[in-house]
Amino acid sequence: MKIQSVLTISWIASDFLTSGAFVPLVVGFFWARGTSKAAFVSMIFGLLFSTYNLTVALGADLPVAWEIASAKQAIIGISISFILYVGISLVTTTDTEKSLKFIRKANILGKY
Repeated sequence: MKIQSVLTISWIASDFLTSGAFVPLVVGFFWARGTSKAAFVSMIFGLLFSTYNLTVALGADLPVAWEIASAKQAIIGISISFILYVGISLVTTTDTEKSLKFIRKANILGKY
């Protein structure tokens, strides 16, 4: 087992949130074009990406192009999640009015 630090364990645990839930949650509050299908795919990607990284951190001999528990790993996960979210949102249909109603109700920026 390669994990020798509580900090590494914390980083890997937060990886599940940053690469899976961060993009759909944050972008969903601001972009009315986002779809639930895109959010689902983005979250599934994050789960798979984080599980892969966890498997490597536990000692599996799998190829990686980044250091485990690094900023590069987080940036790669968030970037791919974002690309998937935007790309799938653009090719699927959405109820823009329902999304705008949600954004107005959340009122994150205090504009409504």
